[in-house]
Amino acid sequence: MKLNQDCVRDIMLFIENNVTFGMFLHLNDFIESSDLKKYDSKTIKYTLGKLASVSMSMIESISAQVISNIIKSQMIKNGF
Repeated sequence: MKLNQDCVRDIMLFIENNVTFGMFLHLNDFIESSDLKKYDSKTIKYTLGKLASVSMSMIESISAQVISNIIKSQMIKNGF
């Protein structure tokens, strides 16, 4: 399946407009949304899966960077 860039954009806008800190959405919230009605459930599921995998990659990258910075700062602090 090919990633639908319009669906990516619309899902991101839906999240931005409908989610507050600490709030969780379920798959049906996306599928039943009037903002996303032009996409079938398969397209929405595929797009959410891709967005989730990108998010995890970003979190892993940021986590590795943070850990590296902590180690470096501790080494500097301890005179290494």
